[in-house]
Amino acid sequence: MFLANEHRIDNVADAKAYIARIGETERVMREVAQVMRGQAAAGIVPPKMVFKPAREDAAKVITGRPFTAGPDSIVLADFRKKVAALEAPAADKAKLIADAEAALSGPFRRGFTTLFAALDEIEPKAKGNDGAWSLPNGAAYYDARLAQNTTTELTADQIHAIGLA
Repeated sequence: MFLANEHRIDNVADAKAYIARIGETERVMREVAQVMRGQAAAGIVPPKMVFKPAREDAAKVITGRPFTAGPDSIVLADFRKKVAALEAPAADKAKLIADAEAALSGPFRRGFTTLFAALDEIEPKAKGNDGAWSLPNGAAYYDARLAQNTTTELTADQIHAIGLA
């Protein structure tokens, strides 16, 4: 997760930027859900096998305080640790943590609720565990990705034949 792995907090302004990013989660998840629904309407649905791990990974992010009982969630624990290391008055640190908890339990949580609703809506449309070739224009998409991600001019069938040989 970007916030825990990449977002440094070297000062109070950085902490406020972290909180602002938490607060944008609802908007971002609405946009992601809209894209997912649009893709599904066009027949582009992830394979069935993707939904369970995606849902489980997302659920881990909203497990723990302030979402559920127990230890701090991944994001709150990271934020708390980074804020504790700041050279700032204790009252400022307490306010930052309270603001982060409010952003997590508000727009962050609502964003994940939006994501889960989109997954629930789209999953029944998953037909199996086929690859990109099974999607609308899937063969062309696969060929384009092959060309973009390799240095060969061989077709997928030619590469497959080499693999079989």
